Amino acid sequence: MQEFGAEKILNAVSVCSPEDVAYAIIRGAALRQRSVYYPYFYARVVPAAYQFIPSLFEKHAATLYARD
Repeated sequence: MQEFGAEKILNAVSVCSPEDVAYAIIRGAALRQRSVYYPYFYARVVPAAYQFIPSLFEKHAATLYARD
């Protein structure tokens, strides 16, 4: 997996605890939300921003996957 840049991606992404995810799901159900995004920034904001500036995200992805 190292040849595909997975190590760089895994180092850049933070892991959420199962308790935090479960709490977000329960809170979403209690508030009758149609969708639950957790963590909100990575699950909702980043894909929405990609719609406006795809070249920035593609350039960043290219640097992550660049072979050393």
